[in-house]
Amino acid sequence: MAFEPEDFFAPWESVFREAERLYDEVTRFFEDAGFRRPRTRRTFPPVNIWSMGDQIVLSAELPGMKAEEIDISLNGRMLTIRGERKREPVEEDRFHRRERIFGNFHRSFQLPVEVDADSVQAEYINGVLTVWATKAPEEKTRRIEVKTS
Repeated sequence: MAFEPEDFFAPWESVFREAERLYDEVTRFFEDAGFRRPRTRRTFPPVNIWSMGDQIVLSAELPGMKAEEIDISLNGRMLTIRGERKREPVEEDRFHRRERIFGNFHRSFQLPVEVDADSVQAEYINGVLTVWATKAPEEKTRRIEVKTS
């Protein structure tokens, strides 16, 4: 007789159904009371990484920052961006909605290929950081001749 996963969960089906119903009921209770489920905190900064010819390019959105507040480092294939996004002063701190993320950030990315560390360049224009790195020359396999005497 073969084991069927459905057979294992069958006795628990009513328990799962009841737990799901209870979860829905509790969620509805809090939503009716004016509470909303918190949105998932987004990763900051949002980044795109792609290849373009012999270049690896990283683009990161960092609005409201100054170039000197951004730190970029490369350790082997690990590219790291760090910084601190400062909160804008708001009179009496009376927020009616706050969605922008403030504070220290740190993101590291394993680049898809080795890059020439001396070739890395960065530019920050209109709140967008762009980093270019040239792919390292591929190590060529060298055939070694075996000599006999």
